[in-house]
Amino acid sequence: MQAFTRWLRRQSSWIESQQASILSAATIIFVANMASTLAGLVKNRVLSSVYFTPEFQGGNLLDAYFVAFRAPDFAFNLIILGSLSAAFVPLFSARYAKSEKDAFRFANQTMYLLMSVFVLASIAILLFTEPFVHFLTGDGLTDLQVTEAISMTRIMVLAQLFFGFSGFISAMLQSVKRFIIPAFSPLFYNFGIIFMTVFAHDWLGIQAAAWGTVLGAGLHMAVQIPLLLKIGYRPFIWPEWNWADMREFFSLTAPRTLALGVSQLNLWVITFFATAIGGNALTMITFGQMLMNIPIRFFGVSIGQAALPFLSAEQHDIVGFRRTVYRSLRQIFFFAAPASVLLLILRVPAVRLAYGTQEFPWRNTLITAQAVGILAVSIAPQAATHLLMRAFYALNNTVTPLIAAVLYLVGTAAFGWYFSLQMGMGLNGIAWALTLAATLETFFLLFALIWRIGLGDVQKLFWSLLRITSAAFLMAVTLFVFQRLLDLYVFETSRTLQLLQLTMSVALMGGAVYLILCWLFRIEELTILGTITRKIRQSWKKVSKSTPAFLETISGSES
Repeated sequence: MQAFTRWLRRQSSWIESQQASILSAATIIFVANMASTLAGLVKNRVLSSVYFTPEFQGGNLLDAYFVAFRAPDFAFNLIILGSLSAAFVPLFSARYAKSEKDAFRFANQTMYLLMSVFVLASIAILLFTEPFVHFLTGDGLTDLQVTEAISMTRIMVLAQLFFGFSGFISAMLQSVKRFIIPAFSPLFYNFGIIFMTVFAHDWLGIQAAAWGTVLGAGLHMAVQIPLLLKIGYRPFIWPEWNWADMREFFSLTAPRTLALGVSQLNLWVITFFATAIGGNALTMITFGQMLMNIPIRFFGVSIGQAALPFLSAEQHDIVGFRRTVYRSLRQIFFFAAPASVLLLILRVPAVRLAYGTQEFPWRNTLITAQAVGILAVSIAPQAATHLLMRAFYALNNTVTPLIAAVLYLVGTAAFGWYFSLQMGMGLNGIAWALTLAATLETFFLLFALIWRIGLGDVQKLFWSLLRITSAAFLMAVTLFVFQRLLDLYVFETSRTLQLLQLTMSVALMGGAVYLILCWLFRIEELTILGTITRKIRQSWKKVSKSTPAFLETISGSES
């Protein structure tokens, strides 16, 4: 028993430890994102198998489920998320470095104020749910879908209240460089949705998934509270107010809030076009975006999120700041470019494996896969955007990201209207609109940041990105031929197991080809893999040294 206690204490100290570099923090967030993504794929497959009803007279109920997220998400992103990413983390980090007490006082008053506003916004959504839903949907939804969307929207409000508190907890933990628990908390969110869908859909119907989001959001918050208390945070019913802090906070928050408001309007634009097209378009474009977002979360979000505290600390050292940004950009492209190629080549197997239940027909699989192939083109730029945005936030510049968000919104609306409605491209038109608008946003942010921090090593940056892109392009050509040959002559892809074998074979072949090309092109980011492998080996040795006594105790008790 004592051996088990000592082992558990060692693992607890590892979970609660600080991460001292961007790479170590990003690796943890990457592993957590991978686990959460796998859980998310299971969740989506469960939702697809239970609720995707394309032939249902009242319309596909998953469309209603995704519509229900829009209004609560809009309030959460507008009031909470923008403030946390743009202002709270840099200001809290600066105060924590000087005084923990001052940092937690700042956190309390900020949380108290913003959550009060969020509660008022939630009440407004509850009172005006029906006009909200009618405003953001097109004519393609049936009366039943609209009714279910209205009911689930009211349920989703409670989930976003949990996420509001959870967002503050995650921001504080990440600000003090505790990334592990916040990174793994989305696992519990996905678990909540899976649990309620599996065990409650017979008597709650589609609303079981909505109540699952409430359960998942509550778990997302609850698992982080113990570590927050351990680092010294204590809540106060009525915080000590410092209006100078609040003025500084809101001066940074306002542009970011507008930027996120614009981003949410972008989601409304997509929702409107998809529901105007009808024919399950909203579910299919949502599923396509979820697949596209997997590598973006793995690499763009992981590295961008890990870099923010370090960039905030270097905001007065432009040379060091520029070096960190450029290095992180190269790392993102090094991983995101081949991921983009893999998803492009394997778009049909990816959709079939993720969503291809009996209730998700082959025709819907092909339509979704076409959209995924178009969206995959923008993976690397969109992944880079997560870092570029945070670079501006670290410089206390929230105006430039706002301009970029407006550019993205205008691009999506204009391209979406032209491609999907005027040219009749349907779902593919929406996918092209998102891809082109996102790429324009990335280029705007990149050149604006270079203008802000100076040229420096920009020639080296572009030369490195060119070599990575060239390696990814040659990888795409190789894999296209390889995948076609395997599909025609080796695997019977109508069977799930052989489809999985084809996917794994192409992925392994693609990874090998890409690494060889990177070695031939002398891409320096190749050394990252060696560093990560070495860190994993060292961590495993530490864990393995502490494990035998525990194993002996267990085996002895069972004998």
